Amino acid sequence: MNITFPTFNLSKTKKKARTNSIYTLDAYRHAGMWVFDDDAVGLVKEPFVAGADVVFDHMAGRHIDRTNTEVSVAFSTTPIPGYDVSATITGADGHDGHYYKITEFKDDEDMVGFPFWLCPALLLYYEDAPENIYIKITNNAKS
Repeated sequence: MNITFPTFNLSKTKKKARTNSIYTLDAYRHAGMWVFDDDAVGLVKEPFVAGADVVFDHMAGRHIDRTNTEVSVAFSTTPIPGYDVSATITGADGHDGHYYKITEFKDDEDMVGFPFWLCPALLLYYEDAPENIYIKITNNAKS
């Protein structure tokens, strides 16, 4: 089975990677998918797919309560105090996207080892795909 992923023309969209050490975004459900907006890099309704959608389902608690449709997260290449999820890169897809696997998932050990893909939009935040990503849930719609 061949899986194809969308590609980005980063030469047109990538400016200099931002230099924050912690980024934040609000992911929300739209048209049956998890998406996010980020005016700073020109993204609108950017979807999470190929396993990242499952990760967001678990972060938002949608695997338990399907009415949860929003999650706010902070992410960084260095551990954020009290982070909820950590992931390690496992490879590139050959089109500027990258594969990761979860190494820690607070309160959901079943997610450890889960693989997911991050699209080329990741390179709008980092010059190169980071070896490790740490995520802290900063606001959950179910709380």
